[in-house]
Amino acid sequence: MPLAANPDLLRVNELAFAQITARAPTVACKIVVHKARSLVASDFSIVSKPTSDPYVVVIVDGDEAGRTKTVKRNLNPTFGAAFTATVSPHTSRLRFLVYDWDRATADDPMGEVNVQIAAVASGEPRWYDLVPTGGCKTSGALLIEVRVDDAAGPVALLAGRREVPSAADADRIRAIMKAQAAALAPPPPLQKTRSLTAVLKAGERAKLARELKKEP
Repeated sequence: MPLAANPDLLRVNELAFAQITARAPTVACKIVVHKARSLVASDFSIVSKPTSDPYVVVIVDGDEAGRTKTVKRNLNPTFGAAFTATVSPHTSRLRFLVYDWDRATADDPMGEVNVQIAAVASGEPRWYDLVPTGGCKTSGALLIEVRVDDAAGPVALLAGRREVPSAADADRIRAIMKAQAAALAPPPPLQKTRSLTAVLKAGERAKLARELKKEP
């Protein structure tokens, strides 16, 4: 059914979205750092080609959510690292800081990816170009996947949007709103019921009455 033909769907507007995010401001999120490509070389040697020992630190809203393993001597490393975090689907920011591990000195920055979760929470892996961290030399990109909990999918999908939602989006949000309303509704009043003892006694009296009627 077209959106314009269903007045119920048209009532699902930005105010409804705001009510949902107010009731559930944070959701679970899965973050996967798959791999990197064409990274900058930070380690130099007279006996081998320039290379790096990269790893990635994942930052969610300023706090570290985890870090990948270090892949030695590789400018196209595969990390395959997954992390979970609690995020706000419309305001949280993610940073992916790439470093070159060094045994004797401080680890060298190699660049970063800095994004807002509403722009990346599609659930599909995507390549993001690295930008310099503190003026460091950088090159290459990260393959990142960000997946927000399914229950918050409509909220993340519609965060920051002003246009009328699609029929499918509206249906999903209406289902969430109905479930929340049912959870907040007061319990139904208790109904008066006969106790089991009273029922048994009534049955015994009826049985006795039938037996008395049978006596000559």
